[in-house]
Amino acid sequence: MFPPGPVLAEGRTRRTGLPAPRSSAQPKTRRWISQARSLIVQAGAFAEHTIRSVEHTVCADPSWTGDLYDYGHTPPTVTVTSATVDGPWLRVELARSTTIRLTLRLDLRTRVPSYRTPFG
Repeated sequence: MFPPGPVLAEGRTRRTGLPAPRSSAQPKTRRWISQARSLIVQAGAFAEHTIRSVEHTVCADPSWTGDLYDYGHTPPTVTVTSATVDGPWLRVELARSTTIRLTLRLDLRTRVPSYRTPFG
């Protein structure tokens, strides 16, 4: 059995991944150079947990699309913001070539385990 924690799903293909080993302060990094992506984070293998809130990194510079050595940029200014979720799923929209750090606040075993998906 998997430990409690978030499960990632790629929103376009609806393909799920393995749960993360811890439920909070877990870095999530995905990089697609050529196109934007949408990811679904699920709280638990059967959506049995509740994501109360998420803190995530934000870069205000829209021209920043890669590493420090890609375009000769200086490192971007990255800030942290938060949002309330109160559900078993979280959709993350990633611009092309994006790196993001998510910190999830979970309430464990607050929902009935289910095979229901966020896709309807």
